[in-house]
Amino acid sequence: DISVVFGLMGGTASSMISFVLPGTFALKVIAEEDEGENGGNGDENHIRDREARIGDGTRRFEHGDKSKRLRRLEAWVIIISGAVIGVLSTAVTVHSIFYEDPVPSTCSGGDDP
Repeated sequence: DISVVFGLMGGTASSMISFVLPGTFALKVIAEEDEGENGGNGDENHIRDREARIGDGTRRFEHGDKSKRLRRLEAWVIIISGAVIGVLSTAVTVHSIFYEDPVPSTCSGGDDP
């Protein structure tokens, strides 16, 4: 039945295209922005350099760091939500394959009053 194929493909591909891929692209862009700002250094070196500039050793974050952390969190929420939606929609399709309720016939042949 073609509806099964469309259901399986729609459940997996649409969640992948709509949620998972955009989230991973966002994570990649955020990571490239971090590399550009750090001059290729890791996050730890960047934090250590800022702490040295502050002087007192406390960990203070600039406004851009909070924004990046929020963007990174949003991307992960989108990725995880898309994965859950994809798994659930595929599970519903598979469940409907094995436990399909028969459609009652509307032409019962005279049993209706």
